[in-house]
Amino acid sequence: MTNSQKSFTAFALLIALGVMSVFGQNGHNFDVSGIDKNASACTDFYQYANGNWLAKNPIPAPSELGVANVLNERTAMRFTKFSMPRRRILSAKAAANRR
Repeated sequence: MTNSQKSFTAFALLIALGVMSVFGQNGHNFDVSGIDKNASACTDFYQYANGNWLAKNPIPAPSELGVANVLNERTAMRFTKFSMPRRRILSAKAAANRR
């Protein structure tokens, strides 16, 4: 087999797989269980489209033990440890310059 024949075979296989993947689908894969049929799509589309999902999956209250809070506290502690000696040096230099 020459290189052009190999390329043509690979291209034909790729096209065949693409056609099979497009036409071989059974459904539209659209989940309608999250739609709130009690809400009007014309007045509040967000509630209509997501109402049931939002009711089933409430957003939790902010937690003090979240990863972001822990990292923020650690960063603040490290910054304070790092900046305090520098502040003392700068304030001592400022006091010396005022004399």
